[in-house]
Amino acid sequence: MAPIPEREVLHCKDCPRWYGAEDDEVGPCSIKHARGDKKYLTHGSHECDEPEQIKWFETEKLAHKRRKSS
Repeated sequence: MAPIPEREVLHCKDCPRWYGAEDDEVGPCSIKHARGDKKYLTHGSHECDEPEQIKWFETEKLAHKRRKSS
């Protein structure tokens, strides 16, 4: 898994559930696609709006800060 970026909010391009191409900057969100959303393609710079992924990001960010300060 890619390292957690040093930013305050999760963007699609940093999420492990996003399968976009960096060149295209647009890709599918696997959560939205699995749920059957009609609009499951997102831009890489889009702020995540999936609650479970935001919670995951906050947990990982906190763990990263703890590891960094140890």
